[in-house]
Amino acid sequence: MTVTHNSERVLGTLLDSVERHLEGARMVLVDNASGDRSLELARGRSWISAFGLDENIGFGRACNLG
Repeated sequence: MTVTHNSERVLGTLLDSVERHLEGARMVLVDNASGDRSLELARGRSWISAFGLDENIGFGRACNLG
């Protein structure tokens, strides 16, 4: 489970690492209303359940939703 907010610059590296080192892993990603392509990057991977929020509700609340 991870929470993103305007994380496009580093998200690809995280997701590549998970794929490389945790074969068969599943991930839940909650995006806190990013203005970049964070959500699209996550939705491009079949092993991620990605949810986009309309507003930034903060890390803790987004974790609870995930």
